[in-house]
Amino acid sequence: MRAWIDLWRACFAEHNLLTYASAIAFQSLVALVPLTLLLLGVLGELGLERVWRDELAPPVRVHASLPTFLAVDDAVEKVLAHAGPGLLLFAAALSIWEVSGSVRASMGALNAIAAAEEDRPAWRRLALSFALAAAVALCTVGAVLVVVGGSRVAAGEGGALHLLAGVLRWPAAAILLGLAVALVVRYAPARRFSKRWASAGSLAIVAAWLLASVLFRVYVDSIANFRSAVGSLAVFLVLTGYLYTCAIIFLVGVQLDELLRRRSADAAADSPAVGA
Repeated sequence: MRAWIDLWRACFAEHNLLTYASAIAFQSLVALVPLTLLLLGVLGELGLERVWRDELAPPVRVHASLPTFLAVDDAVEKVLAHAGPGLLLFAAALSIWEVSGSVRASMGALNAIAAAEEDRPAWRRLALSFALAAAVALCTVGAVLVVVGGSRVAAGEGGALHLLAGVLRWPAAAILLGLAVALVVRYAPARRFSKRWASAGSLAIVAAWLLASVLFRVYVDSIANFRSAVGSLAVFLVLTGYLYTCAIIFLVGVQLDELLRRRSADAAADSPAVGA
């Protein structure tokens, strides 16, 4: 046990995982604004304004002060009312730009974990970060739409379709998030991880993300108080802490896969050749 703890302490120190996690969390926090705008634009374009009013607004009203909720509700209603191709294009472009910052921070972290030298030209790294950012944004917004859309279908009249939607919405969202993680792990570093380990890492990371999200929701629902002036400011601290935790989970999952890959390679090298 002590050796395992020392190994992880060395990994965190050698690869600066906490520093990279801070950079990823900060970029993700900034990217939440255009991603939210993109999500609301899609809801408005699809005529799903009731998703905000029935699914998303009530929890905000419960936990936020009345002036804060009224300001948020007014802004959201205006976005939903004026949703169109122009808004979607603007939100998508801004989302890709901001998410690409998180991708580039992930590139540095994955290169450190894989002990890979960054030899790609700047233009190629930038283009790759934009492509991966588009995929991550699409998967993230798609996962949210699957969850809220499935919730509305499941809340309808009873039947096999509604029950199936309620059961499958979370696995479908997990698959989309896993796809986003797998793409970043596979293509962001200068030296590609094997498909096997990238897939295993995606499963571990998404499972830990879901657990962290459940704990975060329990804290928000049962402990946190955002209705006071101090509580309204604390929401940013709580959200930042959540994103920082998710970033650490992501890097720990990738680091764990790299350790397992190296152990497997060392075991294969030490084993006697077949037929020797």
